[in-house]
Amino acid sequence: MSFSALIMAGGKATRLKVEVEKPLLKFRGKAIIDYIIEAVNIEEIERIAVTVTQNTPKTKAYLEAKGIDIINTPAMGYVEDLIYALRKLEPEKILTLTGDLPLIRKKDIRYVLREYIFQDCPSLAVMCKKEIYEKLGLRADIEFDTGIPAGINVIDGRKLNGDECHLVVTNPRFAVNVNYIEDLKIADKVLEEDENASE
Repeated sequence: MSFSALIMAGGKATRLKVEVEKPLLKFRGKAIIDYIIEAVNIEEIERIAVTVTQNTPKTKAYLEAKGIDIINTPAMGYVEDLIYALRKLEPEKILTLTGDLPLIRKKDIRYVLREYIFQDCPSLAVMCKKEIYEKLGLRADIEFDTGIPAGINVIDGRKLNGDECHLVVTNPRFAVNVNYIEDLKIADKVLEEDENASE
């Protein structure tokens, strides 16, 4: 089974309170968007596209220079822009990610895609355990009974109104969405612990 990857990178990022567009914010010397593009660059993913808006002109120019497919969305809000972009893609299996996940790696993406196939739902949403957020000191805007959205979903473009399953994860790499500037320090700590554990 093959997928497309859609990275959402058109938000205003007002909570960051920095001049740099969030996708271009540097983490360990590399733009956040580059980590995500690298993570989805696997054999299961046939196409990678990134959404941009009037809020992220520098991100658009940066990605165009790299030859990345761009989808211009109307900056009406995350959900509205997501639906707009999904309709621009051919009806197929689509992995969607927010453009603020610097810790996500290829193995994490493969895990999510395997679980999507196994669960056999039209839509799969990745949820992080609340305890992970509390332990890391992260702030969450939305919470469900099953956990806090990680910003990663797999959707069947032909069944946008179909049932949604939840994949609950405990790996802190899924939890770190960079919404506040201090989240970069948390990301660095998580990555350092991850690197030490793998030695």
